[in-house]
Amino acid sequence: MSYPQVTIDDREPSQLEEELCELGYEVEITHLTKGDFTGQTTIGEIKRGEDLFSSIADGRIFNQAKRMHSTGKERFLILAGNLSDSRFRLKPVIGALTTLVFDFQIGIIPVPNMEATIAYTIHQIISKVDGKERHPINYFQNRRPTKPIKDLDYNVTVEMLRTIHGIGLKHALTLSKGFPTIERLVTASVRELSSLQGIGPKLANKVFSTLRGH
Repeated sequence: MSYPQVTIDDREPSQLEEELCELGYEVEITHLTKGDFTGQTTIGEIKRGEDLFSSIADGRIFNQAKRMHSTGKERFLILAGNLSDSRFRLKPVIGALTTLVFDFQIGIIPVPNMEATIAYTIHQIISKVDGKERHPINYFQNRRPTKPIKDLDYNVTVEMLRTIHGIGLKHALTLSKGFPTIERLVTASVRELSSLQGIGPKLANKVFSTLRGH
């Protein structure tokens, strides 16, 4: 049985191409500026191991999500790695993944970090979505009015902080301005947090322990 063509980024391992060919796909290799793989009506990113955490820390994952959104295709993120990693319990990681699901409407699929499994996941996505009659997902049609999508990198930190009990918008804005990246915020000490105007030791301790999953 032959399936629709799939295009994968030329930076992906050659084994991924081989595995997709074994599944009956015609694979095109090219340099993709949006996503790591794409089908007729689907597009997806693949995050392996450390790449997930570094892309959250530097905000890269949200820029990638915006680029995928601009295609109008149905969007997916394949998490290829060890989900028992304790960092998955950290609030910034949970907040980032939640943002991808609800703000960018990206389907997240966790799998073991093996090319055969990643290829089969791509096959499942394409075979269940491509060729079916459906309207492309549109960010503005599927959620209530919100701040412009171009500002979302900054809002992610603010919204993540507001999930902590006792942190309102004012405190969240103060913290995000003092520590403009998620990586900097997570690594900040209690002393650094409490040095910000309006953030006392009690609140700083709460933020410190919550961000570390305590």
